[in-house]
Amino acid sequence: MAGASADFRALVDRHGAGVLRLCRSIVREEALSLDAAQETFVRLWRHLAAAGGAEANASWIRRAAVSASIDLLRTHQAARHGTPASELEEHDPPAAAQRSPAAELADAELRRAFDAALAELPEGQRVVFQMRHEGGLTLGEIAESLDLAPTTVRTQFARAVLRLQSRLQRFHPGDLPS
Repeated sequence: MAGASADFRALVDRHGAGVLRLCRSIVREEALSLDAAQETFVRLWRHLAAAGGAEANASWIRRAAVSASIDLLRTHQAARHGTPASELEEHDPPAAAQRSPAAELADAELRRAFDAALAELPEGQRVVFQMRHEGGLTLGEIAESLDLAPTTVRTQFARAVLRLQSRLQRFHPGDLPS
């Protein structure tokens, strides 16, 4: 059992930061992302125990993180809508201090509109968009993580982008969040 425990610790050390980053990109709330990451590693522990201590690959771990994140979102949907993502972002104080109040207000309005548009996307489109845009994964990595065909992921991402663009068209292109 000591060997399994050491193997598990090695997997947590190797994949912990990436799992947490992926969970944050989907959940967008720090406390829930920590819960999702913890649930991912609980699932990993159970998986390793069931497989007799076999090594889990990175793809399996990413799928478990996505699944844990989505499960948490479903059970905490009301809390997710109650805390805008803009409150979770860190701003550079010197840059913010140099901006006019009107510019700050416009940024806040854009962020609220973006968050609302993102929340209204169908779940599959939202998850793929967040994994790509916020999680930094390639479309191929997303397809592998979600066990979907690459064409399905490309379609989901393209549809998400089109819906977001449509919802945010009243803002100037240079104003859209990066």
